[in-house]
Amino acid sequence: MSAPVDPGGGRPPLRVGLFLHSFELPLWARRIVKEVRASPHADLVLVVVDREADRSPKRRRAPALLHRAYVRLDARLFRPEPDAFAIRNAVDDLSGIPALTLTPLPAGERDRYADPDVERIRAFRLDVGLCLRSRPLAGAVPGAAACGVWTLFFGDVDPPGFWEVMEGLPLNASGLRRLADDRDGERILYRSYAAADARSVRRNRNNVY
Repeated sequence: MSAPVDPGGGRPPLRVGLFLHSFELPLWARRIVKEVRASPHADLVLVVVDREADRSPKRRRAPALLHRAYVRLDARLFRPEPDAFAIRNAVDDLSGIPALTLTPLPAGERDRYADPDVERIRAFRLDVGLCLRSRPLAGAVPGAAACGVWTLFFGDVDPPGFWEVMEGLPLNASGLRRLADDRDGERILYRSYAAADARSVRRNRNNVY
């Protein structure tokens, strides 16, 4: 396993790989990409992008009529700026970074890659993988980086930011999780809490993301 970064010890920066559905990213994800690229403690050395279209994850369903009506009204009343979910192409943000375009294989609510593709990823000698996909990665992928593949989570229930408002919960949870082949093997690396917005799902989600 690679040694942890020591800002004062002259250790090399962490070799980071990025796992995406596509280069079309929301603002919150593009900011992460820019911060990683700007960090003196990390080198972004690989981008893995899906060959196929995004598959939406299964989520706890909000009551259909209530959810649709609320989202429409919420969108009219609240227009947070900046919009964390504004989609833009991040090709320029990732210019110069080697990219692999791979076909994900469904594995329940997760995706995996074929063994030869995992070996292609291993060849980049990643210290850390950062998964910004909506569907987590399983199989051998989480072990393809020395310190594992990490993903962000928003909220303790799905859809993020909805039930906190509907049920009057005071806090939103978010954090960083190390992926494993199955959910039981995952590890929470960091968890944070922030005040929930009591009036607007859109504004609440925007704030937490």
